[in-house]
Amino acid sequence: MQKRTLGRQGLEVSAIGYGAMGLTMAYGPTDEEAGVAALRRAHDLGVTFFDTAEMYGWGTGSNEILVGKAVRDFRKDVVLASKFGVDMSVPPEQIGGALNSRPDNIRKSLFERDAETLFPTLEELGVGFVAYSPLGRGFITGTAKPAGQYEATDIRTVDPRWQPGNFEKNVEAVDRLAELAATKGATVSQLALAWLLTRGEHIVPIPGTRSPKRIEDNAGAADLTLTDTDLKAIDEILPHGGFGARYTEGHVPTWI
Repeated sequence: MQKRTLGRQGLEVSAIGYGAMGLTMAYGPTDEEAGVAALRRAHDLGVTFFDTAEMYGWGTGSNEILVGKAVRDFRKDVVLASKFGVDMSVPPEQIGGALNSRPDNIRKSLFERDAETLFPTLEELGVGFVAYSPLGRGFITGTAKPAGQYEATDIRTVDPRWQPGNFEKNVEAVDRLAELAATKGATVSQLALAWLLTRGEHIVPIPGTRSPKRIEDNAGAADLTLTDTDLKAIDEILPHGGFGARYTEGHVPTWI
């Protein structure tokens, strides 16, 4: 697994990290045993950066506890990131004082392009960028289902990008990305993660999954090289991000 440095303080981590939020919330029923197995498989594949938070267990700390249990045998070999005091409204002009050269965790994927306006400031300050939800809550894996087919506790039941009208457009875009990925012997997930890695050396995506197979798939993205022609084709498919708003109108949660 390739390495990257987050920020000027020299924090070295794997180019592809792991986001643990979905192991304990937001995506239907949880399975602690499967979560521990997923985290350990990620480590086997060279992942050394694991992202957690107390709020990822609805304030119980269960996510942090699960991650701690999973990595206890190799704790000295990995970097753990946790967080508190989430502020989703910090404008670019205030980001210098807010971040102060530490890595920051912001949503970013082919479906979410707005964060790119921050890149010049992040590069100037030497701030690492941790891209969470880099596969669009799993939409950019080619396995998305209509909103009504998920468990009631799954955030995707209300996500605007899964609703009629937007859903069909997003499926079409992902299908086109998958066709491009196939020409390179890759999956659409690998294409999306490799694209993120091209956006700057300060970026580390943290896809999350409970599936060991998908962990293997995600880790392989670090070895996928995209040409200028590939990047142009991707921009033609999704020039401005996914179809549909980031959240339902009037509801901007502070935990996801």
